[in-house]
Amino acid sequence: MNPYESEHWREICRRVESIAIQILPHLNRKKIKSEVISNLFETLSGEYFTSIGLPTQVASNDREPDLTFPTGPCEIKVTGIDHPFTARCKWMGGKYSKR
Repeated sequence: MNPYESEHWREICRRVESIAIQILPHLNRKKIKSEVISNLFETLSGEYFTSIGLPTQVASNDREPDLTFPTGPCEIKVTGIDHPFTARCKWMGGKYSKR
């Protein structure tokens, strides 16, 4: 099974969206929004891949890869959200992005 196939990530995006859509309108700080989305992606990705039979380790700190599959590490980069309430929102990257 290839974890990098797009159907896996589309399903994870649907799961993240169902949670984020309820949270993001209540967050004002750009840094907090970015952290919430990143953490949702990491956590839900680990849960998803493990549930389909691909044991996945989620990072416990920022010095570790976001996900570690049996085949190796994976870094998740969130670049934006395609949703009406974020149409004018440009909160990803910027001065806080170190990578």
